This record gives sequence, structure tokens and C-alpha cells, in this order.
Amino acid sequence: MESPPLTVTPLTAADVDAAYALVFDEPDMLGQLLWHTRTPYAFAVKIHMWDLLSGFAYGMVHGHTGWIREVYVHAGDFNLGMGSAMVKALLQWMEEQGTTAQGVVARPGTENFWMKHGFAPEHELLGYSEGKFYQATRDEVIHLEPQHLLGVLHLDRRATGEDRSTYLREHFYLGIAWIEGTKVRGFQLPLLGRGVCVADSPMVGFELQRWAFNLQNELVLPAGQTEAHEHLLKDGHSTRPLGLRMWRGDAPTMRTDMIYSWHQGVE
Repeated sequence: MESPPLTVTPLTAADVDAAYALVFDEPDMLGQLLWHTRTPYAFAVKIHMWDLLSGFAYGMVHGHTGWIREVYVHAGDFNLGMGSAMVKALLQWMEEQGTTAQGVVARPGTENFWMKHGFAPEHELLGYSEGKFYQATRDEVIHLEPQHLLGVLHLDRRATGEDRSTYLREHFYLGIAWIEGTKVRGFQLPLLGRGVCVADSPMVGFELQRWAFNLQNELVLPAGQTEAHEHLLKDGHSTRPLGLRMWRGDAPTMRTDMIYSWHQGVE
């Protein structure tokens, strides 16, 4: 049987309503689609089978790294190569932007799909919820001010191995930080995805986690964050697998010991 013709083209702001109609039961997706069509370092594609819009995908770049954030194919159109076609288009765009590594958070059960595209497992992401809540009390934690920006960016580069300067600047609003003198020892950005918290020690990270639980019911952590894992289990939190971080190319080194809340689960 002859395969149906598939066409992958850039998804623009004019396409957002039609793309969102495929996933109308996921309200957060509308904002994601708009952001990726209007942000200079992001890119979105759509796929048509014949003349019918059947899926979309989007991602972004940070310097030498790129991230595929979503690949969506209409439920009736699986196993026709649509996902692969859109992934190839995103990877080509990322390489044209100068990236040497591309990452994805693979949903459970999709790991083999990503391995076929050259991705290798890094570590699992876990969600923590339903434990005891403790009020944050330390005076060292204050609202982020412009003079803290360079310290935040430096700490993030140490923790992630990526240069995410532009992305973090966009989500600086309502952030907090642990400040000692002029040094930023940890920060939390509640508006970045599910919230991100980076710190240079467990003492700082655990305090910032308490601020995070004021705003959300679940924290995301990489599986290699042993001290935070033990701390949260001791406080009665349950855990569940959310996805697997995977990389293609020259992957940066994440310092899992510096991550106390992570914005990436499965988008």
C-alpha cells in the first residue's frame, strides 16, 4: 500500500488556532504554541497528510544546545512516520542554529522512538508530592533584583552545563534567591515551566524548595539528586516517574546535586 504524502512546514502564529484544535483538552498547550511561534530562539513545525493538518512539534535553542519540547500527532494518524518527519525537521533547524547537542524529555514508553533518532538516555525525572509542608523562614532568601542576574546565570551554567541566559532572563519576574553578601548561592524561578530551583548546597536548596511548594503541588527532580530524594521521602512525599532526559550529540554535563526543582517534566 502506498504511503500517504506528508508535508512538513513551519508553523506560524496564523496556524496556532488550527493546531490547538487538535489538543483542545490541554489548555497549557495554547500558550506553548504561541510562545514557540513568536520567540526568536524557538521554532515550530506542522505536518499535513494530503491537505489535513495532522500534527505539530516545537523546540528551542540555548547557545550550543537545543531542546525538542513537544511532538504531537493526531491519535488517528499514528505509525505513518509523522513524528519522525517533524523530529528530523526540528533537528535540522537546531543544527543550522549551531547546536552541537539536542535534548528531549521522553515520555515513558517512547524511549525507543528517540533512540532511533540518535538520542541516548541520561537520567530519569521524578515527581514528588503529598508530603509534609514546612514554612520557609530564612532571611537570606529575598526577591531577585537586576543586580543578581549575573550570579543567577553563572550558577545555572554550573548546574546545567548550558548557556540559558536569554531563556532565564525572560522568566526572572517573581524569582527569589539566597543571597550572602554579593553572592547568589541559590535561586528559584517559579514562572519557568514547573519552576526551577538551583543551589550550591542542600541547606540552600531545601529552603528554596519550601518556597516552591507554596506555589505548586509537585516538584520535579533528576533521579541522581540523592540528598534531595532522601530529604523529600523523609518528609513523606511520594514519587512517580515523569520521563527520561535523553541527548543526541555532545551532551552537556548536568550537576544533579545542584538541582532542587526542575522545570522539565513532560511538557
